Amino acid sequence: MLEEQFRNHGLTLRVRHRIQHSVTLFEMVAQNHGVSVILNDRPESVNSHPGIVIRPFEEPVWLETGLIWNKNKFLSKCAKEFIRFMAQYAEQHP
Repeated sequence: MLEEQFRNHGLTLRVRHRIQHSVTLFEMVAQNHGVSVILNDRPESVNSHPGIVIRPFEEPVWLETGLIWNKNKFLSKCAKEFIRFMAQYAEQHP
């Protein structure tokens, strides 16, 4: 999606790094080492950073996610219930 949007605006997307640690990412952006795309799962940590501006995409970006677990290990009753709940929720909200 990003590559398409860049192309539509006559730009070339050049991914230089994939950074996992948010503090490192925020500092690199704040020091003008590029821009980043992030999941907005912790907006307060982004919005409170003095050197960063955040802008949402005009259109929502939908991500497919899932649950994983070790099939050879014991799952607690709570973990099993959570998996059941999430599966039921996914069926009701396709």
